[in-house]
Amino acid sequence: MAVKAGYQQTEVGVIPEDWEVVKFSQVCKKTLNGGTPSTKIPEYWKGTIPWITGADVVDQRIKEVRNSITVEAVKNSATHVVTKGNLLLVTRTGVGKVAIAPFDIAISQDLTGIIPTEDASVVYLFWIFNRANRHFLNMNQGTSINGITRNDLMDFALPLPPLPEQT
Repeated sequence: MAVKAGYQQTEVGVIPEDWEVVKFSQVCKKTLNGGTPSTKIPEYWKGTIPWITGADVVDQRIKEVRNSITVEAVKNSATHVVTKGNLLLVTRTGVGKVAIAPFDIAISQDLTGIIPTEDASVVYLFWIFNRANRHFLNMNQGTSINGITRNDLMDFALPLPPLPEQT
């Protein structure tokens, strides 16, 4: 089948000629791992910093925040705070769910916080990952807790239009 003029056949399908295919690692400035503060220290769970798990991502948004933690909990655990407007991707236990952080939010180990480069719009990446949900489910690995590996995430190929077209 011939490709229409102005388009090109790529590993991700037919895309406009002025778009490129990139690995996610090329448009990802930083990823943030999550973690769970110790539940043996009740004071950690009496703070004002919203803390979520993959179960709190429902219909591509943060449905509700069931827990809040303290600054000390963040300092003394593997959790990180993802700043408002950045991407949240569930990479364990509910793989493939995605949301944009509606406010600064701490994350469990079920999530990966994504801060894109200046070449990629958060909203564009949100829709790419939303559409790739089935792809991520197929990449799911693990015996007791399934998830996608950081390497698989970074190797994920996606079409990238010029920034004005992304926005």
